[in-house]
Amino acid sequence: MIFRTRLGREIRAVSDRPDIAAMMGIRVKRVHLIVAGLSAGLAAIAGVLLAMRASISPFSGVGHLLIAFEVPVLVGLAAIPVGLVMFPLKHAYFAIGMWVVAEIAQQLTLITPALGRTGGLTLRPNGQAMAGYPEQIVLGICVFGSVALIVGLRVFLRTRTGLATLAMRDNPEAATSAGVDIRQLHLIIFAITAAGTALAGALYYSTTLYTSPLDAFQVNRVVSTMFIVVIGGLGTLTGPIIGTVQMITLREVMTACGFSGDQYWIVMGLIAMVTLLFLPRGLWPAFHDTILKARGTA
Repeated sequence: MIFRTRLGREIRAVSDRPDIAAMMGIRVKRVHLIVAGLSAGLAAIAGVLLAMRASISPFSGVGHLLIAFEVPVLVGLAAIPVGLVMFPLKHAYFAIGMWVVAEIAQQLTLITPALGRTGGLTLRPNGQAMAGYPEQIVLGICVFGSVALIVGLRVFLRTRTGLATLAMRDNPEAATSAGVDIRQLHLIIFAITAAGTALAGALYYSTTLYTSPLDAFQVNRVVSTMFIVVIGGLGTLTGPIIGTVQMITLREVMTACGFSGDQYWIVMGLIAMVTLLFLPRGLWPAFHDTILKARGTA
């Protein structure tokens, strides 16, 4: 709704072309300050809500999982002002900017007593065991959610909005010429992605019952995601599944053979380099093209 207001139009103008926005009489610095204030305020509200929720209802049993589903909503809302601030950065600059945002979030977590600082936070009262079987519950949620996500994405990509998303991915300029609101669509996808990532992290720590800033913000999380996408196949739905299976299989095999974690990451890096050199699009696109060629010659 904010994009339909005067302030929303000013934010979009400053984000797209700040020089032209300034020529039109828009106070660019004022817009930047407003967006930064909204971002900080929303992040503060999210932190206060989480702290209140945790203090009112201790983390235990199924209630702990219910709280895990509240986190994506708050993170998705907080991602909107962050996206408005970061979207003027493009390509590598956007990646570096998001890395800076993650570092700022980590430092704020490290100095917040309610979040355990460097010692981390135990997510259960008095160290008691959780009631029920949280691992089995989380596994069922993840399996069902993964299948539902793949099916939902395949249906979504056939809709008008899905086609607009594909057009934005392939050629943003052409998509804009065709009438696609790139700015709004990008922001929606950014917020949904942030919420999905938060849900994955919340479910993961629902089974560990302990969280530490040094563990949650470690670079290996990003490396694993990059490995899954690069190895499986960029721009595909089946590729990440193949990349995930290969990463987990490699980790379990190397662990069973007695290799250390450092050696595991070295092997992962080598596999990623070889894949980028010989199969730049990933395993699934190469396999899919081979099948199509075999059918064509048959």
